[in-house]
Amino acid sequence: MTDHETRGRATQPQYGSRDLFRLTEAADRALSAIADRASLPEWKTGIALNRAVCLGELDRAAEAAEAFETGTRQAEQYGSVYWSWFQLGTAGVHLLAGRWDDALAEIKAGLETIDLLGQTRGLHSGWGLRSQAALVAAQGYAAQRVQMNKPIREHPLVAEMLLDMETTVAGLRALWMESAV
Repeated sequence: MTDHETRGRATQPQYGSRDLFRLTEAADRALSAIADRASLPEWKTGIALNRAVCLGELDRAAEAAEAFETGTRQAEQYGSVYWSWFQLGTAGVHLLAGRWDDALAEIKAGLETIDLLGQTRGLHSGWGLRSQAALVAAQGYAAQRVQMNKPIREHPLVAEMLLDMETTVAGLRALWMESAV
């Protein structure tokens, strides 16, 4: 197995698509079960976050984008500890769609959310947002900068560097999600 193949496998989801589909269904059932309980906003936002992440991993980008944006609004309403997490997810959806400026704006909003909530709220995504910002900036620059009549992201060495960066950010995101949920 080549080094490139090893790195490609590192970005694969921890669960298979069938497992992610089941997790998404379980999140839908859980949200339905507690829908009428206004006293459990953190439960709802935590479950909604897991559902949005699963949709993203299943490449259901439109549904994931809607879930992250809905979650952001709900988390903002309650000042949820998951508020910046939803913003990180929305930034990721924008990144995958090639909407660099929207991704950076969402990251900036997420960092402002952390400042607003303060460190005492616990589960914030500051490092995740900052690493995502670096990835967005690198991807955006590599897409716009042209050398030898093509964007530099199409040059093998630059593509390799971007893949390394994506793999690192994906690994950090996985560790962050695993440790916080």
